Amino acid sequence: MARENRPAFVRYLLYFVLFLVGVLFQCTLCGRLSGLGYIVPLGACIGCAMYEFEFVSMAYGALCGICWDIVSPALSGFHALYLSFCCLAVGFLCRYYLRTNIKTFLLFSSLFHFLFYCLRYLSTFGFAGFEDGLGFILRDYVVPFALSLVLSVIVYFVFAAVHYYTVPTERK
Repeated sequence: MARENRPAFVRYLLYFVLFLVGVLFQCTLCGRLSGLGYIVPLGACIGCAMYEFEFVSMAYGALCGICWDIVSPALSGFHALYLSFCCLAVGFLCRYYLRTNIKTFLLFSSLFHFLFYCLRYLSTFGFAGFEDGLGFILRDYVVPFALSLVLSVIVYFVFAAVHYYTVPTERK
């Protein structure tokens, strides 16, 4: 292996380890009962998209989404398409218009967590005519949404550290 390719190999290996941690967290009882099993995959996809841009992060999002579909009782293929779209949008916007910092990450994290909750509510209860919507939303959606924003900051700092230590800098 060439010396120039080593940081990229290490970076992708660390992305894969973070992906495995996310899948394992989703499969544990803590991730399933708290409703926070998606924090690591969604945050990892957004973090990867901010630093790797469109197509690498889109493949990463599809891989995370496929594994998420395997462990989830939701529609088959929903998470793979959702995470691929999120990664493509974030990668494109960060490459051409936005900076890669914590504010951008929190903006995208809150936007895509909120969108995920809306799609999840519509796909499971909204189309079925579920009546007690407000109590259900406050109990099962608002609290995990707030916790997901707080805990996704940890995922951002992990990706920032991986990017900082594995991307070669130019020598002056």
